[in-house]
Amino acid sequence: MRNIGYMFLNGLGTGETKWHENIMLKTWHRAGVDLVPAHINYYAHSSDELIDQVCTLARTMLKSHDGVAFVSESAGGSLALNALHILQDESVCAVIAHGRMRAGDLPRSNRNSLYRRAHLDTDSPATGFYEGVLKAEKTALALSADEKRRILILTQLTDMVVPLSTMTLPGVQTHRSIALGHTGAFFAHLIGNRDRIMAFAHQTLEGKV
Repeated sequence: MRNIGYMFLNGLGTGETKWHENIMLKTWHRAGVDLVPAHINYYAHSSDELIDQVCTLARTMLKSHDGVAFVSESAGGSLALNALHILQDESVCAVIAHGRMRAGDLPRSNRNSLYRRAHLDTDSPATGFYEGVLKAEKTALALSADEKRRILILTQLTDMVVPLSTMTLPGVQTHRSIALGHTGAFFAHLIGNRDRIMAFAHQTLEGKV
């Protein structure tokens, strides 16, 4: 299986391409790979709507590709997990970079709590992100062995945005990069580990892992 489509699930935001995402997308393009942005708006849509958006795009991409790999980061991680589980398609895999897989046990007052990171204490809550993480907690419990095989999680040494303890999943392959912080991890994972991501997608979707 050589014709794999790559879909980028962005972190928290309105879906507009940010400066660091633009740099990353250009490096993939220069490598000859078209990484398709899903333009996820976590503020305007519910978790179910975002999952449907991603699944619809994945099914469209599968019409012209042998497989699809979700390349997700931060808030996009739980979305990638939920979409992969909903699709139930062996031609889809997910790479999750510094993503929040569960809420964690931090009090609401903590700035890194899901409640605060989803801005539920403001007039502009990221409801799609908040709901997605809670859904991912349930999804993780329902994952089959084959679904776990089709997921790669990328973590780093430190993160002041997403607690490291919320990034991993039992039974899922994890690679730890020598990177510090959330932004540092973005570049380490999605640029420095581009070849690792692509190798995982090819090997996994060809049934070689």
